[in-house]
Amino acid sequence: MDDRFDGRATIAASGSLSDAVIIESGRVVNVAVPTWTDSAAITFQAQAPGGGSWFDVYDELGVEVQIPASTHNRIYSVPALAGMYAVKVRSGTAGAAVNQTNAETITVFGVR
Repeated sequence: MDDRFDGRATIAASGSLSDAVIIESGRVVNVAVPTWTDSAAITFQAQAPGGGSWFDVYDELGVEVQIPASTHNRIYSVPALAGMYAVKVRSGTAGAAVNQTNAETITVFGVR
């Protein structure tokens, strides 16, 4: 039987990086993105199984995995997060983070 999970990643007001959501090596990971006060691309940091350091998430071509700005109010599948232990959500990119005026919450869910 599949073990479904969901967690809330909250970016604090005046911040650009959320708290961690433990996904425990989920094989399917989705992200529900509401409308934000300050529109920005959404990118991710992840922690490999076993914990340790946080890394920015890139695809197999070396491009930072992101959900484009102005496309919120949708649910996205993020295959690059499958198999990771934990994830953080960033407003903006690794090279240009965007602080949010208000706290913003993203739901991370999937199947282990």
